[in-house]
Amino acid sequence: MIKWAVELSEHDIEFQSRLAIKPQILVDFISKIVGREDDMQHQVWKIFVDGSSTSTGSGVGIVIKSSKADSMKYAITLEFPTSNNDAEYEAILLGSKLIHVAGAKEYMLSATPNW
Repeated sequence: MIKWAVELSEHDIEFQSRLAIKPQILVDFISKIVGREDDMQHQVWKIFVDGSSTSTGSGVGIVIKSSKADSMKYAITLEFPTSNNDAEYEAILLGSKLIHVAGAKEYMLSATPNW
């Protein structure tokens, strides 16, 4: 990392390490699915994600829906500067991580939300 920072500084580019996303979302999600592990494994889940970046901040939206019409919605503020594309990539990664932690075996992910 230090080597990269030095090389980038030679070209007037500043390296900024990425801050962590608060893990509270995982805690909240897990608390909602406790006792539903069998449901998670035997359904096809749909994940809809979107990310946005403005001059005042960035965030992602994630909606997880089951084939039984259950849904869980999350809005997360990113605590690091990012572009619209990067915010959307973060949404995809977080949505995938959430559904994986839940134990789902099958899911479809859409980055073009039809909330």
